[in-house]
This record gives sequence, C-alpha cells and structure tokens, in this order.
Amino acid sequence: MNCWKRHTFGICISIGLTFFTPSCFAEITTLGDFNNDGNADLVISVPGEEQGTLLNIGAINIMQGTATGLSAAGDSFFRLYTPSDVNISDASAIEGNQLLFTVTRSNGTGSQSVDYTTQEQISLPNHMRALSGDFTAVSGSLNFLDGETSKTISVTTKNDGTNERDNTLEMVLTNATNGANIVDGLAVGTIVNNDPAPNYSISAVDASEGSPLQFTIITDRASEITYTIDYATSNNGALAPEDYTAQSGTLTYGWNNRTKTLSIITLDDNLPEVNEGITVTLSNLSGGAVISIPSATANILNDDILSIPSIPALSESNDTDGSYTISWNIVLGASSYELQQQIAGGFWSNLSSSINSNSYVLSEQADGDYNYRVSACIVSACTGYSNSSQTVLVRNLPTIPTPVTSDNENISMNWNNPVATIDLLSGLKGFTSTVEVLQITLCEPDCTLVP
Repeated sequence: MNCWKRHTFGICISIGLTFFTPSCFAEITTLGDFNNDGNADLVISVPGEEQGTLLNIGAINIMQGTATGLSAAGDSFFRLYTPSDVNISDASAIEGNQLLFTVTRSNGTGSQSVDYTTQEQISLPNHMRALSGDFTAVSGSLNFLDGETSKTISVTTKNDGTNERDNTLEMVLTNATNGANIVDGLAVGTIVNNDPAPNYSISAVDASEGSPLQFTIITDRASEITYTIDYATSNNGALAPEDYTAQSGTLTYGWNNRTKTLSIITLDDNLPEVNEGITVTLSNLSGGAVISIPSATANILNDDILSIPSIPALSESNDTDGSYTISWNIVLGASSYELQQQIAGGFWSNLSSSINSNSYVLSEQADGDYNYRVSACIVSACTGYSNSSQTVLVRNLPTIPTPVTSDNENISMNWNNPVATIDLLSGLKGFTSTVEVLQITLCEPDCTLVP
C-alpha cells in the first residue's frame, strides 16, 4: 500500500502571485481547513518528484492558511512513499572465520536504521548450539542512508580445537525506524566444525594379586559428540576365573569426556607362580573416530614366595656300582628343579636345570666323593639352593679275575683297574690255575675280600 511521507523540502516560492515554472507547482488539488485552525489551507500536487531510483512519482505540498492568507511558514511537503521491507539472510563459516550476515531493505529512499544483536539459539541443547566461547557477541545499529539497500554484519568465530557438531547462533533485528518494516528479522549463523574425530588409546598398570588392574582409555582431543566403544578382557598368562574376573561391555564418551577407567578384579591364590598377564582389547568405535592403540596388557604380580627345597636325600651313602637316586621334597608352585653336583669338595656344577620331578637317578658314576644340592624354579626364576646333601662315596668293585697264563710257579691274572690298590696273594707256588684258590684284596684304606 502506498502512503504519503512528510518530506521537509520547504515549498516553491511565488513572487507577486506569479509562480515559477510548472515543475514547481503543477496544479491545485484542493482547498480546505486541514488543520482545523479556521483558515483555509492549500494542497498542491507536485508531479515529477523522484522516489529513490523511481522517477516522476510525484508529491504533494500543503501551504498553511493564516488570517491574512497563505503562508510559506510551517508548510508541509509529502512524497509518495512505498514502505521498506527489511530482511536478514543466514550465514555460514568454518570456525575461526567470519560469519557475514546480509541485511537488505526493499526501498532505498530516505534514511532508516535497524538494531541488531547476536544471541544463543536457546531452542537447542548446549552441545548443539554455539556458546559464548564459540564466537564474539556483537550488537549495534545499521544506518541506511538514502539510496542504500544492503548492509553487512560481521561476527568473529573461534577455532576451539574441539571436535563437535556444527554449532549455530542467531542474529536478531529489532527497532526499525522511519517506517521500515522488519519482514524476516531472525537469521541463523552456522559455525562449521573443522576439528577431526578423536583418536582412542588404552594403557594399563600392573598390580599385585588381589588388587584391581587399572586400564585407562583416553582420547587425544575434547569432543562434544557422543562416541561408544566396546571392550573385552582375554587371557595372557592369567586364566579366568582362577586368576581374575573376566569383563566386557561398552563405554560411552559424552560431551567433553576424555577419560574412562576399567578396574579388573584379580584373585590372590596363595600360590607361588610367575607374573601373569591380562589383555583388554577395544573394538567397534562409533562415529568415525579412530582407535590408535587397540589393546593393552597388565600383569598380576606374584606375591607368594617359592620355598627352598629340603636337603636332598640319597638312596645310599656308600655305592659300589655308580648308580643311586637323589630325592627331595615337592615345593608348592615349582614347575621344575635345578640340581647341582660337587665332586671331592670342588666347584658346584649343574647336573640338570630342568628336572620335572622331585628325584633324579644317576648311573655309571666314576669312583669319587659326591655332594648334591637343589633349588626350585618357576619358568625363569629359581629359589636359592638347599644345603648340601651328605657325601656319597662311590667305589666300584673290580671284576672277577680271569687267568691268562700259568706255569708250575706263576699265575698271570687280568681284572678291571678301579682307583684302588689291588694285591694278589703271593706264595702261590704249587697251586693249580683254578680261580677259586685266588683272592683279590681292594684296599683304600680298608680291604674288601672279593672271591
């Protein structure tokens, strides 16, 4: 709808009631008392007046009547006026850049102004709307000069380093002046996220038997997006349920939540053993995020002491054939035993490092004085050694002599030669070559009669 707007140009001036060119006063529209002061006023149409970029629209001028006639003082000049529709458009920018809102008016005639201000989009939850830390709030007035139809409002956004959804804010127009009409006075500004999805990793800390194992799952950056990730335990030396309670499930990371901790219950079995491991593995991460370290292992630290075996026992202390058995008590938790041997008070040397029972059989031992000691082991660790066993004396007996040659006065015999002194009885003259009439004596220092 068109209306008339007052425009204070003044009026065309007459001299001697002779008007200047027709472009000044064209024709009389009407005569009447328009302000109810009892005096006749004159309304004159003025064709050819412009309205912004629109030419020849025309205008009207009212000359105020007085008691002495028409007067140029206090006159009013009106132009045909089309109202300005004011609108604001939405804006979008990658975070760290400027949001540019464009405000337009449909009619560029005259001076008009409109107020503006930013505000949070309160219709959205916090994690979806732009908050004060995401942009610099602005407010003020836009002033349109005659002929201007467009203005820009700039809003600075902040690059926060937080993975998030695209956040939005609002720009609101109010208080338009000089007849301006706000048609669309609400615009949405979208701050586009430029931060990548977070990386997830897991770490672990060892603990003693009976204490919980701690696994920590962290992200490398803050996020306002909710992510879920699955986890599950598995045996890595330790066994469930004997050594720990198995677990599995799903962790949820909400707004700016960067750390989660899992506690895995372990059991104290009072059994000496090696340290045993438990592994937790991550999988099925949602939302396009990345698992950079998918698993971690924590050890259940053994706190039970492995006992030192007893002093080895010998099946015999005096041996005549080089074969005998060494035995000791069974040590709880031991997986093997290490047996050492000492000969004639010399150095200790390993006889065997991986005995799986609590006894050991020796055979074909040479003559000598032997001592033994033993330790209990679990995988790569062993206890100290037991005290030394009693000494076993090995004295192998000679074989039965075999006649080789003989004559009426002498007999020649052969037998094995142990570490000892062997005496053949003398004075055998006149004896026959039968062996039963001979005796061999093994002496060191005692003598043993052998048939």
